[in-house]
Amino acid sequence: MTFITKSTVLDRGWTQGAIEKWLGEPDKYAPNPYSRRKPPMNLFEKARVLKAEQRPDFLAWMAKSQIARSKISAKMLEKHQEKRDALLKFLDSVTIPVAEMAIPRLEARAKAHFDELKWARNWDYDSDTTLERKCVNYLRHRCSPYDAKLQEMFCNFHGETGNGEIYTTLKIKVLKTIAEKYEFLKDECQHQMESLQ
Repeated sequence: MTFITKSTVLDRGWTQGAIEKWLGEPDKYAPNPYSRRKPPMNLFEKARVLKAEQRPDFLAWMAKSQIARSKISAKMLEKHQEKRDALLKFLDSVTIPVAEMAIPRLEARAKAHFDELKWARNWDYDSDTTLERKCVNYLRHRCSPYDAKLQEMFCNFHGETGNGEIYTTLKIKVLKTIAEKYEFLKDECQHQMESLQ
């Protein structure tokens, strides 16, 4: 005699109500293999489950149940897409201004900012960090509301559909603004945008 667990029966498309209606009480109970403190496993004789699944009334119920489930799935997918579209529309309306300054001043501040980070984070390298990269990162983090806006968005849309796109969208926005204001940083901004994809 082969037995299957209640969770296996549920995985076959049954519901709790259907189990109660067509199978009733389990054929056997077994200790929970994961914890003795948890309730015992409900086991059903596999042949009895298969026989119940061939009943005309069960087959009619299952067909109706699958149609209902597919409608629910379609509605959930539509709702999911609506939420994502609403978030993307909102993100599209967000602007991230970037301060303007003379290039020598920007370069000096960007180098100092990088050195502060290097010391604070105990970095032992800087040879692969170009001056352009230092400038772009300084402008993004210290001369725009990018970090505050990112934090605000993550808080407001925590767990919401599409929130995974917040970081990429806002970073691209600020990089485009930097590229518009500072011609010599266009290539670096482009490089950072490409690395997001």
